[in-house]
Amino acid sequence: MIATVIKKLLIILFLIALNTFFGATIELIVQNNGLKLEKVQVVFLNSHDQKFHLNEGVFIAQNLPIKIYTIQIKAPQFKTKIIQISVASVDELVKQTIELELKILQLDTLVLEKVGSHFLGELHDDELIGSKKVEITNLEDLAVNKSTNNAQQIFYRSPLTNIVQTDGAGLQLGIGGRGLDPHRTSNFNTRQNGYDISADALGYPESYYTPPTEAVSEIEVLRGAASLQYGTQFGGVINFKLRNSYDKPLEIRSRQTLGSFGLFNSFNSIGGTRKNGLKYFTFYQRKQGNDYRPNSEFIVNTIHGHLDFPIKSKIVLGFDQTYMGYLAKQPGGLTDQEFFLNPRQSNRSRNWFQVDWYVPAISLTYFPNANMSVNTKIFGLIARRNSVGNLGPVNRKDELGTERDVIRGQFKNIGNETRLIYSYQVLKKNSYLSMGYRVYIAHNRTIQGIG
Repeated sequence: MIATVIKKLLIILFLIALNTFFGATIELIVQNNGLKLEKVQVVFLNSHDQKFHLNEGVFIAQNLPIKIYTIQIKAPQFKTKIIQISVASVDELVKQTIELELKILQLDTLVLEKVGSHFLGELHDDELIGSKKVEITNLEDLAVNKSTNNAQQIFYRSPLTNIVQTDGAGLQLGIGGRGLDPHRTSNFNTRQNGYDISADALGYPESYYTPPTEAVSEIEVLRGAASLQYGTQFGGVINFKLRNSYDKPLEIRSRQTLGSFGLFNSFNSIGGTRKNGLKYFTFYQRKQGNDYRPNSEFIVNTIHGHLDFPIKSKIVLGFDQTYMGYLAKQPGGLTDQEFFLNPRQSNRSRNWFQVDWYVPAISLTYFPNANMSVNTKIFGLIARRNSVGNLGPVNRKDELGTERDVIRGQFKNIGNETRLIYSYQVLKKNSYLSMGYRVYIAHNRTIQGIG
């Protein structure tokens, strides 16, 4: 009896040893479209979840006991596959090629939209453009600091634009295109509602007046050959298109802004659209504050009024009046050594800069028929810029009682632009005929010296 039990135990131990030392072999080749895959993970499920990692797409497991194996095969970017392999004898060799399918992810439709800016078509506001170098920025769609006319935020979407900010309140705009000097935007033809606002568009194109961003609805930047119809500036044209009305018959808006260094900005506007088509818009802005350096306080006042008056159904008469005046104290420059010791210091307590800018305009648009429009604008400018202070080398002492440099400039100009646009079709394609002229007279007077 005992001998029989011992004999059975020996047989069992022999079978266990046979499975252990002379077990079956499983060989797996993991591939996709005939190419062996790398970084494959093979997991024997229900076998203490043993994991094996492949680098060359071939997996060999030896000395396996008789059993049904459930194997999980994973690889990055491929679908996971689970297979079952049955081992029936201890000397069996199981070879199998596993084909993994590539993962295909179906993504939701993604629509990219350029918010805040787009390109103009061939015809815009009764003007023939025909250029792809024309970009329009809609300020109402942008989250920008409108109270300080932050040029870095406003024009960063416009390509090929150099931006220089000479003050923290946006008193003067300084941008240039194509590597040109951005000083006072002198290389751009600067306009408001389609007419000149610079001191002298041809002789002295510096722009001392910058429309308040809170009143601007769109900014048009025009480059290329199409910009030559407005003037000879190399950079092109910038046109600040102010809001001309509100949708309601009467709407009043008031916006007050407080900021660092004593900044206070008050923007107040009234506008509306009447049932007879009359549109009106007017605003008053007052802005004052300091800078991070002493001797840098400023006060700005801007008033603007606009009226669109339709006459019958084919004529629209428009009126614009704009006045801007500001007085700013200038802290002056620093030598390298002074800047290194204290970049916030100021050695100039008697430097002042003053600007008065008055720009009137009247426009008339006539629509003889659906294919033709005639627009004429009469605009002018009466302005002055005055500066007094130590405007020479920065190491020049500013002592009380000493003479200072005085520069005074007076600008008066008047102009008229008349355009005719006629649209027609040739071989079922839209075509346009543009005709027009520009008359411009400017008188500038500048004096400077010791005073």
